[in-house]
Amino acid sequence: MAIETSRIAVVVFSKNYATLHWCLDELVKIMECKRLLNQSVLPIFYDVSQSTVLEQKEIFAEALLNGPIDKVNNWRTALKEIANLAGLHLEPHRIAVVVFSKNYATLHWCLDELVKIMECKRLLNQSVLPIFYDVSQSTVLEQKEIFAESLLNGPRDKVNNWRTALKEAANFAGLHLEPHRLGVGGTKPWASVEPTFLLGGWDMFLFVWYSMEENAMSDNLSVGEITGAK
Repeated sequence: MAIETSRIAVVVFSKNYATLHWCLDELVKIMECKRLLNQSVLPIFYDVSQSTVLEQKEIFAEALLNGPIDKVNNWRTALKEIANLAGLHLEPHRIAVVVFSKNYATLHWCLDELVKIMECKRLLNQSVLPIFYDVSQSTVLEQKEIFAESLLNGPRDKVNNWRTALKEAANFAGLHLEPHRLGVGGTKPWASVEPTFLLGGWDMFLFVWYSMEENAMSDNLSVGEITGAK
């Protein structure tokens, strides 16, 4: 039901993606929703080329050979369809991508990860790309609304670090994602982006998490370039 009710499906491909059959089943459903419900789909290629997914080469070829006969054709079709869409190419260790949503500050582990990300930026000069999904950059920067409420309930020994990290991250240019469309912004710190990699669906946003460890979403995901449709 989460897929059907989402307006935007963000699908992350990694080298091991095709080895997880449930991921491929979800992908088939996502592409069905794109065709039938006009759902927007954004593919993200993490440490794997768009052509590898499109042509189903290397580990994708091996994994599909071992799939159940009644599903493989649908998997292949869905992979080709999505890899033909324009998307993002992510490379490891270059950029930390942080996705902010309305409920971001209610998840204390997200705030802990954000503190680590900002430490890496200061100490290792790591780049940071914030994504704001259905929440304004100013709400995160000034910690208003649900951000204010959530921080009031946080542990005293952590809240100051959380506040500092939120202000620092929200001052960067990033991407702005809205429930009804995908947007790319970028002037001043007022571009928008959201803290990354949701492990399921929040609201109208579905972030499909594929074969990457939870920590990778904050520390290792990197943006290399925007890929074009083939």
